[in-house]
Amino acid sequence: EVVAWEGARAYFYKRAARRLAVDALAKAIMASGGTLESARSKVEDFVQADWEDDAAVLAYLEANADGAAAMVAAAEKEAIVDQLKDIFAGRADADALVAAAMA
Repeated sequence: EVVAWEGARAYFYKRAARRLAVDALAKAIMASGGTLESARSKVEDFVQADWEDDAAVLAYLEANADGAAAMVAAAEKEAIVDQLKDIFAGRADADALVAAAMA
């Protein structure tokens, strides 16, 4: 993509801001386990804007910060549940133990 000199500063500002926002959210998701690719895929699924439009993605993430935080919390909870399932693997009452631990 060719960027005109007159609009280069705004273009690259939006590009960098979007990349930083997406990467920060992906790293927060990845902190609870998983790969960078799966975390970025979750972010892309979360964003209800044209993924190719930097300004739209950035605006969506800024406007939906609470939803992003909830997504990170859900990823953390999912990681805890997976760890508990590993701990209680092989027990007949594993699901009940996991549910009791999460209550």
